[in-house]
Amino acid sequence: MAREVAAGLALARADSELARCPRCAAELSIVSAELLARIGHVEAAREAEAASDLGTTNTYHQRDLWRMGATAAIAVADGDDEVAVNTLELHAEALTRAGLRGELLWARLDLGRIMVRIDRSRAIAEFARAAELAEEIGAASQARLAAQMLRGLGVRAWRRGRAANGEGLASLTGREREVARLVGDGYSNREIAEALLLSPKTVERHLTNVLAKLGLRNRTEVASVIRSGLVRGSPDE
Repeated sequence: MAREVAAGLALARADSELARCPRCAAELSIVSAELLARIGHVEAAREAEAASDLGTTNTYHQRDLWRMGATAAIAVADGDDEVAVNTLELHAEALTRAGLRGELLWARLDLGRIMVRIDRSRAIAEFARAAELAEEIGAASQARLAAQMLRGLGVRAWRRGRAANGEGLASLTGREREVARLVGDGYSNREIAEALLLSPKTVERHLTNVLAKLGLRNRTEVASVIRSGLVRGSPDE
């Protein structure tokens, strides 16, 4: 795959030179930087990123958005998680403002991949958001990828709106149901931890799983589902 990507970029650069279009060359350099970083050619990616400073800007600051993606990809390839996360978060915010939902989907997936080794709960949240967005825009391949990553983190299923009609509740473990019930009763995470003799971090993990499995966004929505009577305190009820 890396060889094919490099060959494709070489052909694109040749076409750009024939066209004698500085703007095209600059934009190609930015896109090349991200692609080269993703296939492990970090030094070439840095050179391409530096070359992208030439030319003019696009509508919606498209070039700045591409540059953020390239910077994040290079940071990931370098193993610099802090820079990668910070850049991807800014990238996601900018893509949201620009309404570029396809690019936003990939930013969410990239964030999730990094968070797998840093913060499991955050990884689940990012993949769940990616799955929801993929479903909204009809990105079937990315939806399958997000679902696969969620399964790898112990979240067996995801589908938007599952809680609204009772679907997906069978995927909750007994402990997740207990946590959901106490959230519905107005307990804080610390209070739930004390009631169930768990650590606050474990409670946070269970709650994150509940949100992802039921396609909910926050504890207020969990409480609403609890009040509807769809979730009980044990898996057999």
